[in-house]
Amino acid sequence: MPARGLEKELKLLMGDKGVEILLAIGSGAKNFEMIKIFSGTPYSCIKGRFPILIELGLVKKQRDEYSLSEKGLKFHKKLKKEFLYNPFKNKRHQFGATYSLL
Repeated sequence: MPARGLEKELKLLMGDKGVEILLAIGSGAKNFEMIKIFSGTPYSCIKGRFPILIELGLVKKQRDEYSLSEKGLKFHKKLKKEFLYNPFKNKRHQFGATYSLL
């Protein structure tokens, strides 16, 4: 599957909130409370999305902190690039949040 198709598939599997959580972790959030503050995502959504993010290999847990895996870092970089080059396409449109932390 081409990389572009894989990225789109990952976004669909993660959902809007999963993308917001991934962006929050990539911006420095290390635990659920910080993810909630960075992304504005309710705790219940964070808790529900984490098994998906871990299963997809995008996030890893070390002790009581979360970070992006190598795959997660690459995907985060592509997401940031997508938002930086075309902010109006995605802003509150595709993912439901503005990403002022980028």
